[in-house]
Amino acid sequence: MLDDIYHVIRRGAGGKLEFRPDESSSIYFDTLFTRYTRNNTRRDQQATSSGATRIADYGIVSRAAIQGGAVPRATATLAAGLAPGASTSAVELLNANFLSTSSTEWRENTQWLFALGGKKRWGNTEVIGRLTHGIDDFYKISPIFAARINGGTGFIIDQSRSQERPRFFQTYGPDPGNFAPYVQWQHTQSISDALERISTAGADVKHEVNRFPFPVHLQAGLKYQRQSRSTDIYRPIWDYVGADGVFGRNLATGTNDDNLPQFQQPSRYALFNGYYPAIPQINYTAIQGLFRTQPSHFRPNGTSVTVHPPPNRAIEEVAAAYAMGRIEIGRLTALGGLRVEETTVNAAGAVTQGANISRVSKSGSYAKLFPSLHLRHQPWRQLALRTSYSTTTSRPNVSDITPITTIVSSASSAAAGTITQGNANLGPQTSRNYDVMLEYYLKPVGVLSAGIYRKDI
Repeated sequence: MLDDIYHVIRRGAGGKLEFRPDESSSIYFDTLFTRYTRNNTRRDQQATSSGATRIADYGIVSRAAIQGGAVPRATATLAAGLAPGASTSAVELLNANFLSTSSTEWRENTQWLFALGGKKRWGNTEVIGRLTHGIDDFYKISPIFAARINGGTGFIIDQSRSQERPRFFQTYGPDPGNFAPYVQWQHTQSISDALERISTAGADVKHEVNRFPFPVHLQAGLKYQRQSRSTDIYRPIWDYVGADGVFGRNLATGTNDDNLPQFQQPSRYALFNGYYPAIPQINYTAIQGLFRTQPSHFRPNGTSVTVHPPPNRAIEEVAAAYAMGRIEIGRLTALGGLRVEETTVNAAGAVTQGANISRVSKSGSYAKLFPSLHLRHQPWRQLALRTSYSTTTSRPNVSDITPITTIVSSASSAAAGTITQGNANLGPQTSRNYDVMLEYYLKPVGVLSAGIYRKDI
């Protein structure tokens, strides 16, 4: 269950300046500024099955044994997570994990866009040029405190009355509203900083040919785009251990000085106006204060505090050229063109293997042709036939071509580990599109149309 409070502020400004030296030419400058800030507080309680969706067999492990702390079993070797009798309307989680989190988040997104362009016409020829530069700066910091009960609880999820608002009942195990049974308390500072820049330059030439008995329009152009993105992510984690440096009961002294009730506060609001019961929540303000004044009560988790992963960077450059023409011969109009694009990618990403973090660089490139042809024939005034063939493309997201690598080794030599990595050589998604449409225009207004299409991706 989520209990979120959001405060959002949006603001922006823009302007345009245009100068026309004469009737055949103009120069303009545009700028746009926007800033988006969001501050939210989130409190979250969730129960998850530790045995997937397998149904427990009480003949292997009895319910009494499960309530006493035994792991439910579907077979002699496979752990179970659901009680017998599970259905689409009600299900009981067995040996569930319970997680309670409290967090705050501050995010700010600032964007700048600058554009400079102009056009000039000489007779039947027009030249258009433009330059743009965009900056997108994103920053987020999210302190999170999480407490966990590992197994040993049972919950019924009842959807018999409502699929949208199921009811929840605890059937056995420690009370999540009492912080004493929580076995793991962690404080995380999630920090993300991303900077993206997109620069473009382009020029187009348009020309009307009057040497033929029918109109001919020609157009050609060039475009260059450079997109760069740098992402820096840092997630230090501390375990709460109290003044003696030991979470829970200290075997050496026989005492427990953690004082967990100091982090508990009653819920001020029951979700959906009391539809769900109010559950005591983590007092994050108290935790933040203790973290600032008594940092020795928190122990760094592994190397998450001392090791800062290197930033991930990617640069994508696209150079393109096109030519197209349109002719009108009687009742037939034809528009055809060809576009060529060459894309180059250079990227670097963090490589994480346990506590070891390094960096790897990758590059890739590809070139594509995109032809198109559109025909429109109007045999008489009220009937029109349209046919077209076109090609389209969608380049991969920058995050997909950044070689961020995660290596997970298996604890057993007989089992395989896993390696995941973004692919700088990932090509675009392309499609070939075929369309035929027949249109009949009604008098005085209205149209009847029928068409077929095919898209090969």
